[in-house]
Amino acid sequence: MRNPHPFPPEGDGDATSFGFHLGVALVNFCRDLVDQYAAYLLPYSILDKPIETAIFDRGRDFVLRVKFRPANTLPTGGILTQDEVRDLDHLEPSTLANENQLTTTEQFTLVAEKDENLADWDALTNLMVKWLSQYHVPWLEELNSKAVHSALPPAPTYQIEEIEANLWVVNANTTDENGEFDPTTGTAFSLADQRIVTCRHVLGDNLTVHKPQSPSQTRPARVTYESELFDLAILEIDQNTDVGLPIGSGDDVKRFDHLLVAGFPNFRLGDRAFISPGVAVGFRTSSAIRRIMTNARIVSGNSGGPALNADGKVIGICATGGSSHREADLTEDTSIIPIEVLKLSGQL
Repeated sequence: MRNPHPFPPEGDGDATSFGFHLGVALVNFCRDLVDQYAAYLLPYSILDKPIETAIFDRGRDFVLRVKFRPANTLPTGGILTQDEVRDLDHLEPSTLANENQLTTTEQFTLVAEKDENLADWDALTNLMVKWLSQYHVPWLEELNSKAVHSALPPAPTYQIEEIEANLWVVNANTTDENGEFDPTTGTAFSLADQRIVTCRHVLGDNLTVHKPQSPSQTRPARVTYESELFDLAILEIDQNTDVGLPIGSGDDVKRFDHLLVAGFPNFRLGDRAFISPGVAVGFRTSSAIRRIMTNARIVSGNSGGPALNADGKVIGICATGGSSHREADLTEDTSIIPIEVLKLSGQL
């Protein structure tokens, strides 16, 4: 028998003690396993609560039941009666008893082999892995999912057409490391005063903007303000007829607040704006500015696009993300510059 675990001699007192200490050992094994592979689930687990054990020696094997008790009660150990195990006569050793709710998310009953006074610890822990994977962990995952969703406010409804109508594709030529021209694209958006906001790092020579549905109607853009520190640029074009997007507050954003980012990642002819909803997942300071981190996808070409809150107001400017949609999930640096940089730079 592999890795034997001592089984007590006959006598209810000895069996009760054995069952209790074995139950404790098995629960500790489960707790350690969850802590190692899914520690985020431990706050929802009952594996730290007192247990109630009951055991029955069937000669060739034994039945052990472990129940979890309320936190303010004492752990107990006892003996199963003949009536309680009668329906388990057909079960072979190394089995979880599923009959009559004997094994659930909050308790387990197992049949384990013993050889004289030895029990197989490896077989017992294999049963615990089975209980965790089939019963306990799925239940914990469900509890965790409910907790996460309850922490999120209801998803907002955005006026997508109004957002799209105020977006621009930015075109520029930059110089690569070999001194050759490299055409780049980015995103910009209109404010109510007809000025156009984007990121400074999308600027370059021969700067133009166009609407995505009219790629042949490019319009020269003039840079009226730029800041490398804030990664901010303000553009003007002749006869901008956009209504403009309303301005909100990036400083008021809290973790788990809903938001939406819009823009033209790696723009191609025929593309419409990519709209990516998400939430604020954290904050990171860059150049003394608290940037908003989000799980919404920001991809190269999105830079300069607006981030809007649940009220449809601009809270910031998309700044960093992945180089492509495929790589967007490989970076945590998906950040938004708060719209307050307009005030800090004297542009609002």
